[in-house]
Amino acid sequence: MHGITSPRPSGTITTTTELSLAPFQSEIQYSRTPHDVASVLRWGLRHLTLSGKPFGNSADEWGWYQSFSKSERTSSFPKRAYSDILTSLIPSNHAHLLKCFLDLATSLAAHSEANGISGSKLSKTLGWWLLSNRSQGSNWATFYDEWETAGRVLEHILLAHIRDQTAQGKMPKRLTELVQAYPYGKESDGIFLPKPRFTTRTHDALLARIDIERLPGFEPSKRSILQLVEDALKANNLLASDEFAALWESLQK
Repeated sequence: MHGITSPRPSGTITTTTELSLAPFQSEIQYSRTPHDVASVLRWGLRHLTLSGKPFGNSADEWGWYQSFSKSERTSSFPKRAYSDILTSLIPSNHAHLLKCFLDLATSLAAHSEANGISGSKLSKTLGWWLLSNRSQGSNWATFYDEWETAGRVLEHILLAHIRDQTAQGKMPKRLTELVQAYPYGKESDGIFLPKPRFTTRTHDALLARIDIERLPGFEPSKRSILQLVEDALKANNLLASDEFAALWESLQK
């Protein structure tokens, strides 16, 4: 990370833009690892506030995407759908932000065998932060539905972007292979693109919620949540009813 900027020749004029970037460049020079920079980028995305929020600036949260998906389908999935259809449906500053993400995502996905980050994984991870109104809903199921919707939307847009760039000869073969079977099926999946075979898969998972009653004089435990879960799994069956005994034993295994 050191040496990211070159020394400025003496006698040159410093512009206003360069002055505004100077503090950032100074901090970058003293970053110890690329992970420091990644942490800053994650923080920035979490605190991102779009003008005309939510993304797309439509009355319905996903109205812009529904319009894109429908237009793409009725137009027989043209290769330039991203440029010719999508970008006209969202504000220019939103389109610029989206393009920045897609450039980053394709750069990472092109080397997914080395870094373990596929375009699908990145879309599912960051879709909720980038595209949704970040409403966590009233319960876990509502939040998960919103998270999955945003991930599938962003994955679709990423694949449409790859097709768009492929038509211009700007994509590596590793990525062009991902869109050879686009749109991945004749039957639509609601408003979404049918799931491609390489998309991230869903698996059953255990949702554990730990509540601690704070009584007078209570001292919070310094043990981590993972340590508490580990101790719980090692504990003997103390259930008052045998109804969940078999389930608890299977979890312990």
